Amino acid sequence: MRFARAQLVDSGEIRLPATCRGYRRKSCLLSVDFGVISLDCFSYPFQPAGVFMIITAQKLHDTLSRVLLAAGANEHNADIVAEHLVASEQAGVATHGLRPMYVYFKDIASDQLRPAEGPAILEESPTSALITGNWTFGQVAAKFAMELAIEKAAAANIAIVSLVQLHHIGRVGHYSEMAAAAGMAAIVVGAGYCMSERRTAPYGGREKVLDVNPISIGF
Repeated sequence: MRFARAQLVDSGEIRLPATCRGYRRKSCLLSVDFGVISLDCFSYPFQPAGVFMIITAQKLHDTLSRVLLAAGANEHNADIVAEHLVASEQAGVATHGLRPMYVYFKDIASDQLRPAEGPAILEESPTSALITGNWTFGQVAAKFAMELAIEKAAAANIAIVSLVQLHHIGRVGHYSEMAAAAGMAAIVVGAGYCMSERRTAPYGGREKVLDVNPISIGF
């Protein structure tokens, strides 16, 4: 299994695969003013065609924001998601950059992702909180949660925040980096898609009952 990767050219530019070739390909095409980006989210296997386009990170951010707005997101959510996706491409984690947008659009169409909703606090204490994402973009809810955790930890030296009812949060390392930038240590754990995507068996088990559980530690 091979993927065509976006490449970081410098701090302000990203090199994106312009075309790919293969079979069993499902592509989401974004027609934008700098060309056509093929989001080959589920292409197994395929080889990069060797054709790349170089664009600035800011232009990619602006384009993704416009696409997300057209899909029903509000400006606040579109900006956060676009920022996260571009940052993932720049970090070299293309699997959590442009590629998941195919899934986002599909889930918006089936009302599994509500692009204009926002997170809300269900319960909280001085050192903890339970937040609902109201089924919005996971990046929006997780950013809100980490900002709240940082705020609480700054006041009480420790905090734990949990999230429910949200979509894909993207690259988990993004959130531990937020804590590290604030001078704190953080452990970020994702529960995956839980009941809807049973891909792994627990230790000693034979049947798939859990999704994968990514973890990131930053300090």
